[in-house]
Amino acid sequence: MKKILAIVLVSAMALSLAACGSSKDDTKTPAGQETQQTQQDDKKDTPTEEKKEDTGVDVANYSSWKKADWDKASDDQKFEVSEKVVIEIGEEMMEGYAEIYEKAKDSSEKEKLEAEIKNMQSTIDTFFDTDANATLGELVEASKTLMDSSTTK
Repeated sequence: MKKILAIVLVSAMALSLAACGSSKDDTKTPAGQETQQTQQDDKKDTPTEEKKEDTGVDVANYSSWKKADWDKASDDQKFEVSEKVVIEIGEEMMEGYAEIYEKAKDSSEKEKLEAEIKNMQSTIDTFFDTDANATLGELVEASKTLMDSSTTK
């Protein structure tokens, strides 16, 4: 029952992110022109190899993570993985979601997106509390299946 609740929470959160991410941002920078602030933000969001070595977990292989991996991860790694989960689920709901999400990160929606990622972190915590041997990949696949069944009705 708890697993179903966790999946429902993930789905609801992903749907709300899709709604937030679909807004248009009229303040576009001409192609090829990045501001210094954008470049600094990109550097800030990029995970470092040092983080991987410190915690012993690999963010790139998050779908195989179990509770032990989640517990070892740093807060930054948990945020990054939660963001990847949201984007992966969002792509299932709407083609091009990742691009929309990235644009929204640089808009006034950034704070809302960060709050939704924090909600995903809580959902993942709940998911692992229900089954420590489950993987994040199972959570994502179950969420995708749930969304597929809700859109075909």
